[in-house]
Amino acid sequence: MTRPADDIRMLLINEVLTGYLPAIQWNEDESPFTLSGDKILLTRQSGQASDEDIRELIVECWLFSKVNATKSDLNNLFNDATAAMAYTLTNYAVGSIIGISVIEDVTGPFNTGQNRKFFRFTLRTLVNS
Repeated sequence: MTRPADDIRMLLINEVLTGYLPAIQWNEDESPFTLSGDKILLTRQSGQASDEDIRELIVECWLFSKVNATKSDLNNLFNDATAAMAYTLTNYAVGSIIGISVIEDVTGPFNTGQNRKFFRFTLRTLVNS
């Protein structure tokens, strides 16, 4: 069984964010963060059991620009983040996920140490245990 963060990341990359590279952790010394010309989608999750049958997980989605993004790149990045968040809501059940809701709208832009910018949004997912 895949993790909900993995299911959401691959759904978004396959359907909405086709030009993005997937990342499972934020380490600016490792690929894909060492590739300066590419945009990156990072998802990470945290959570707990809400009862014996269902787990509630929080999935954060972080969309990173290429290095030295222009204003036009930032506009596109924001539009991509908004489209990705909206897409998750139209796909209520994905993989092991039985429900998705947005708990934090698109926020940003934020800066990284690599001179990348990023936007993020946060989802609440319900998963059968």
